Amino acid sequence: MKRFRALDIARGVAIAGTLGTNIWIFTMSMEASFLSLLSSTLTNGKFLGLLTIMFGIGMQLKHDHLQKRGLPWYRIYIWAMVILFLDGLLHYIFVFEFDVLMSYAFVGILASFIITRPKKVIITVAILSLSLHLSNQFGWTNFPSVPYDMEDHDFIERTLTREEMNEQIRMEDAIAEGYVMFESDHTTYSEQVKDRLANFWMMRGEAVMIIPMNLALFLFGALLVQSGWVGFDERARRLQKRLLLLSGTLGIPLLIATYWSDALVSYERYIIAPIVSCFYLSVVVYWARTSIAPHIQRGFENIGKMALTCYIGQNIISSILFYNWGFGLAPLAKDWHTVVAWFGIVTFLMIFSTIWLRFFSRGPIELVWKKIESLAYPKQPSPTISQN
Repeated sequence: MKRFRALDIARGVAIAGTLGTNIWIFTMSMEASFLSLLSSTLTNGKFLGLLTIMFGIGMQLKHDHLQKRGLPWYRIYIWAMVILFLDGLLHYIFVFEFDVLMSYAFVGILASFIITRPKKVIITVAILSLSLHLSNQFGWTNFPSVPYDMEDHDFIERTLTREEMNEQIRMEDAIAEGYVMFESDHTTYSEQVKDRLANFWMMRGEAVMIIPMNLALFLFGALLVQSGWVGFDERARRLQKRLLLLSGTLGIPLLIATYWSDALVSYERYIIAPIVSCFYLSVVVYWARTSIAPHIQRGFENIGKMALTCYIGQNIISSILFYNWGFGLAPLAKDWHTVVAWFGIVTFLMIFSTIWLRFFSRGPIELVWKKIESLAYPKQPSPTISQN
């Protein structure tokens, strides 16, 4: 079957988009101009939601691939999630405190048992997960649903005004990745590592909060594959068009409204963002059909093929550039400097991944991953030698 390259492009866009949020944490630009507000509106949770959906799509495709080959699903996939969790743990400790891989690993294990059930069961669980998530966000349950304040160890209960959001936009962008930000830009590398270990459980609190949402998005991605959305035939194109129209009808007005409305600020990350994520996914699928900016398409496609390497790599590069133990370029004076930094890092990842994939079939971390993952595959029986 021909590779559906739109998935690689979408994965690459999601990786670059998450840096669009994280880069403000690294650069600590405090100008708070329209650029930072626009960046927050376009990226705040949207590309993280897209990446989560892509994980669900990838999970279902992997399941189908293993089933066709007669290989054990649970054994291989759960082992892969264990590896992902360890990757995330090392990434959190030694690279970046706002890691999402550990959360994905946990949700992936849960989802792996659900996607093998009948479609009605999958839909029911997805709806229940989404309902739990919404009830958390609207305060109908006692489950944490608001950012945790490091100063007084209490929860922020009121909606920020637009002016307050501008003043605290760096914290908002940090929270957008699901975690709590703490001051670490002036520390040494060893002190950063110690801080991450000391604050481990507190910083995982947001990751626990978004489990219902992530599970719903994982299952949504799996259902897209099961419904035939991934493909080139008439049915796939019809489903792709429906998703574009539905997500665009809801997502575009909400995206615009979050830029102008104070009332929607508290709902932007965890309620509005997943809807916009679906719209972004649909736009990428349609973009991949065209010849518009083919070199940029190929760049994002190659980032997507090396998603784990590029996700971790962009955070390593940013740390070296902006933390004091590296080049110490932060804080940047102007917001446009941060935008240029993001563009430069993404361009480097495009060039690096394109060159690397000319010589290797996978990214460097993916190659190591595949070696370790292969340990879960059943050993092929030795061929018997005929005695005749």
